[in-house]
Amino acid sequence: MERARERQATTARLGALAALSCGLLALVACGPRAIDTDVSILTEWEWRHGLHTGEGVAAPAKAARTDAGWQTIELPRNLSNAPEFKDYRGWVTLRHRLPAAQNERLQSGTPLALNARRVLDVSRYYLNETTFGSRGQAEPFGEYRAAAMRPFRKDIPVRNLRTDGANYVVIAIYSNGKYPLQFMDPIELGPSD
Repeated sequence: MERARERQATTARLGALAALSCGLLALVACGPRAIDTDVSILTEWEWRHGLHTGEGVAAPAKAARTDAGWQTIELPRNLSNAPEFKDYRGWVTLRHRLPAAQNERLQSGTPLALNARRVLDVSRYYLNETTFGSRGQAEPFGEYRAAAMRPFRKDIPVRNLRTDGANYVVIAIYSNGKYPLQFMDPIELGPSD
């Protein structure tokens, strides 16, 4: 009986060691793509009430470039739970300065993609003042059309990329009160492939 338990324990240890060895070999064999260090998780954003994107009726030209009036916020989160957004209806603009490594990649022509995943409700996406995607619709861009929970992942255009200053990913989100202003998942920036 004692000998059978020792064999079982030895077999279990050998199985665990084999599994660990296979995992380490797979990691080495897959190379640097196995753990993608080229992806940036964008957590700390700046925000302002209103539409500040360089387009639209309420937006002064190049408003995303000015620093006055922007406040910081951590994403992902349900913005509607914060006092600043409670019962708020309308546009909120968020911006994140491109991390230096990602900015250099774009400058060199390496394609990048923004993966915002699930955003509530209507959303528009920009590199600086250039729109590169949207989900749903709201004034001043047309009659309201909901877009809650539709995933967003899209390549970032390199046109209008600033070579002499900061570049920003800008997200404008809108709620008419039907859905909360909410980022359900972390926002990622990385290789487009």
